[in-house]
Amino acid sequence: MALGIRALAEELREIAFGSITGSYQAVGSATGAPARIVEIFNGMDEDLYLSLDGTTNHFRLFAGSGLVLDLCANQNFDKGMFLAEQTTFYVKEANTPSSGSLAISVIYAKGDT
Repeated sequence: MALGIRALAEELREIAFGSITGSYQAVGSATGAPARIVEIFNGMDEDLYLSLDGTTNHFRLFAGSGLVLDLCANQNFDKGMFLAEQTTFYVKEANTPSSGSLAISVIYAKGDT
């Protein structure tokens, strides 16, 4: 019996180096569905801090590095760990970048109806 689950991608979220400051800036809009996989790539020439609440440093993203959060590996459609719907990603500089951008990709699941 097929489960009928599809992986779909939200619109890419990006922010350029010129928009990064010492205060948290939102990167695109809030997620529209519970996220199963999140890929974050820091294409800037300096380290960045990433926050899920706009105030707390949750992750340090080293220059030229990436982070993949595979929250639901081998889980059922409605069970497992997800990044909550309406999550906004925030970023701020650890050091002032002079080139590049940050990109965030979000994958979510949708059942056939």
